[in-house]
Amino acid sequence: MAEYPRLLSAMRSTNRVASALDAGANEGFSTRLFSLLLPGATIVSLEPSIDNFQMLQLNTAAFAPVRILRAALWPSSANLSVIPGDAGAWGMRMEQHVGGSQTKQKLRGSQPTERMPGVSVSQLLMMACLASFDFIKVSGTGERQRGVIATQLSRHTVCT
Repeated sequence: MAEYPRLLSAMRSTNRVASALDAGANEGFSTRLFSLLLPGATIVSLEPSIDNFQMLQLNTAAFAPVRILRAALWPSSANLSVIPGDAGAWGMRMEQHVGGSQTKQKLRGSQPTERMPGVSVSQLLMMACLASFDFIKVSGTGERQRGVIATQLSRHTVCT
């Protein structure tokens, strides 16, 4: 909840927002807020957690044009494994597969539970037929990926 005042302030400081990316959309509350505050804007929402994604689908069904995708924001196109954490979905992390095998990072006893796509900002722009995102909200990104992804977002308004 503490992020919403910063989010609203950033949205107000932007003249005309025609597109927004909600990466780590969770159950869709930010996506709904974007839809209400940015009428007519194209909104792209990503959520990797299956439970949150199902709620995102329900919570955004009446809002258009909202495009939702069950994927993780990643520096480039990737095949990812979901590694459960100690706190369930809250502690999950992603590991990239390279050449059909998992990266060499230790999994600390956890085994992958499923696979999903990792998508880059460039891929999302192409999917949505957009030149750029006017506003971007990123949440839930691990520290390792945050720096690499931040370079992709440098031309955009970012609220993390």
